[in-house]
Amino acid sequence: MQAVGTSSRIALLTGASGGIGRAIAARLSQDGCGVIEPSRGELDLSSQESVVAYMSRFTMPVDVLINCAGINRLASGVELSDDDLAITLA
Repeated sequence: MQAVGTSSRIALLTGASGGIGRAIAARLSQDGCGVIEPSRGELDLSSQESVVAYMSRFTMPVDVLINCAGINRLASGVELSDDDLAITLA
């Protein structure tokens, strides 16, 4: 079964290097969708400037945006610093 409307579309998918993101990338590709998979080194999702600079490189429209990137700080919520919490939720 093909996902609805994915053929000939372009998707930007963060977090495609593993887990759920990798499975989503495989399925989109299988259904004929072009998938852009930025690495952490290419795109800093916590920085608006980085996102704008990365997206400005493309001349074709991005039809689908999927954010599966995640950062996990190994601490309880009360032990996280404000900066660690901001990075985790970015």
